[in-house]
Amino acid sequence: MSTQASRLYDFEEDRDAGIKIMSARVDGELDNIMTKLNQKVLITSTAPTNPIDGQTWVDVSQNPPRVKLWDDTNSRWIIVNGFYRRTSAGWDWTVSNFTIDGAWHELDLTAKAGNTIKGASAVLFIYSITGDAGDDIKFDKDGEAFSQGWVHLNTSGAVHRGQFIVTADTDGKIQYNIESSVTDINLAIRGWWY
Repeated sequence: MSTQASRLYDFEEDRDAGIKIMSARVDGELDNIMTKLNQKVLITSTAPTNPIDGQTWVDVSQNPPRVKLWDDTNSRWIIVNGFYRRTSAGWDWTVSNFTIDGAWHELDLTAKAGNTIKGASAVLFIYSITGDAGDDIKFDKDGEAFSQGWVHLNTSGAVHRGQFIVTADTDGKIQYNIESSVTDINLAIRGWWY
C-alpha cells in the first residue's frame, strides 16, 4: 500500500560524473525525506482530509491513542491492532465479587481496567478456580449459550488455573455464569486488543 518516495538527487550518478556531494544537496535530500515522512505519519485528534495510500494516523482523540492506516483501495482507515498489557499484580476479582448461582450476570471491566478498555476487541484473562468435577464457569460478550471463555472443572477440590480470551461489549462489560458448587474463583485482566 506504500510507495517509494522520489529522490531529489542521485548521488551515485553525481559521483560517477565527478560532481562533489555538497552539504546543501544532502540537506535538501533529508528535507525531502522528512516531508514525505510527515505526509505518511500524522499524530492528531482528527483524520487527515486527503490521506495518501499507506498513510499512518495516530488518532489521539481516543485514550489510549489508536494507530490507523489508510487503505486507498477501500477508501477507509484500518485500525492497526495492538495489545495493551496490564501490569498490575494480584487478582482483580475474588469469589466474594461474583454471584454464584448458575445464572448470567454482568461484570464491568472498567471498574478494574478503567475506561481505556472500552472498545477493546478482545480481553485476556487469567484465572484460578476450585469447585466440583463437572462444574462449568462461562464468560461471554452477551451471555450466549456458546461461551467464549469456558472453564470446565475435571477434578473436585483441585485448583484449576489458566487463561482465556473474551470479546467485550463496547462499554467494557462482559457476562459470566458460575455454577453454584464453585467454592473459589479468582480472575484478573492481563491485557486487551484493539
